[in-house]
Amino acid sequence: MNIFDRRVNRHWHKYLSCSGEDAGLLRETFQERFTRSDPRYPEVIYPPPLFDASFLATISDSAAQVLAILASLPERMFGGNVSKMLDFQCATETSRCLIGLYSNSKDLDFATRFARPDILVCSTGIKIVEMNVSTALGGLGLCDRVMKEWKTSRFHDWLLQAGVITGGPPMMARWGAVLRACVNQPAAGKALRVLVAFVNPSEARSPSPTFWDFAAGVNAQGFQVVTGLLQDLSFNGNDVSFEGQSIDVVYPMFTYAELAKNKVPNKLFEQLRAAVDAGRIDFVGTPATILFDNKCNLELLSAQEYSHHYSAEEWDLLQRVIPRTIRLKEDLIQYAIANQRGLVLKPASSFGGDQITIGSEVSAEKWQKTVEQAGKTSCSYVIQEAVSDLFRYPAAVGMLESTVCVSPMLLKGKSAGILLREIDFKSGTPVISYRFGARGGVGFGVDACEATL
Repeated sequence: MNIFDRRVNRHWHKYLSCSGEDAGLLRETFQERFTRSDPRYPEVIYPPPLFDASFLATISDSAAQVLAILASLPERMFGGNVSKMLDFQCATETSRCLIGLYSNSKDLDFATRFARPDILVCSTGIKIVEMNVSTALGGLGLCDRVMKEWKTSRFHDWLLQAGVITGGPPMMARWGAVLRACVNQPAAGKALRVLVAFVNPSEARSPSPTFWDFAAGVNAQGFQVVTGLLQDLSFNGNDVSFEGQSIDVVYPMFTYAELAKNKVPNKLFEQLRAAVDAGRIDFVGTPATILFDNKCNLELLSAQEYSHHYSAEEWDLLQRVIPRTIRLKEDLIQYAIANQRGLVLKPASSFGGDQITIGSEVSAEKWQKTVEQAGKTSCSYVIQEAVSDLFRYPAAVGMLESTVCVSPMLLKGKSAGILLREIDFKSGTPVISYRFGARGGVGFGVDACEATL
């Protein structure tokens, strides 16, 4: 399996030799393009690694197949009985109420339109360790921004002259096309006003640095962006408004796991449901996503006892790409404690690497205490096989070897490009997240027939 196109490193060394430029200074200069707008901007990968294009296509295809299987679970596993699937997930009463409002066939069909699997690359293949199903997908704005800045860099021009063509799809253009297909079309000449909604007041006041790249991309697609708290929506007669402006579309920039922490009342979603049914507003990324954005579902995709629900081809795919994952219940606490070195403990409904505990990285005492506490919380956590044999691509000048997380942006089931995150290699299973120092970028693919040295 060809993963990494090693020619970029040879070109990088040759470029530095011919130009006399300093690798560290080049990286600093490239990073300044991003930190000028916000000093908090995450570190951007430079120079970018290049992957074999067929490898990235295979990853995207596998991820899209798994997403389609995930979308089929309510019918495939539970005969269309959403309540039974919620029982399997040990869903809270709040989640049940919210999904009860948004569980018609259209809600469930649209729920998986925006997704991003997180995939660890191993020497022998890939492992999908999480399947994020949400409109609040980190990286949507970053990818187009990185692509734009990369194409104006001197090293990009050097590669181009050498016949190495790097690029990717226009991610936000594809996002815009999918959003338009989800909403009612405006009158001629009118731009849809989209409330990109937060529920955390501090995030609404000061969004992440990459958010403004996303907002700029939304505006570039012909929408009018408004940002603020979902809780500040007003429902007056036939009008749904925010700070005096009529709103056409509500687009969540939050996950539903955040609602309880921020004390968002269910009544707000009842009002939104009524407004949607009356045709007064479109709501993209409804609470129906809760059903799919839950790591408990990975048990249904990986545990042998569910294999009879799949075709031979489907089960072969799932066994290859999904590490075995099971809900942590009280009767599995001792199993989890005894198998510490080979397991990772994860919350079923969180994001950004929050509250993940890697068994091999902590003491036996801490692991036991964490597992015992987690096991008493009604399927709020899962235990997952630790991924080993991680692929690492060679270090560029002045950098260490890196481990990579590849995340295809799946918009309406098709890849709109690849978010790439990397972290300096170390043995064991890493958490590759900005919160833990990961660098971000775009997964560039190069055809094997391109470029020679």
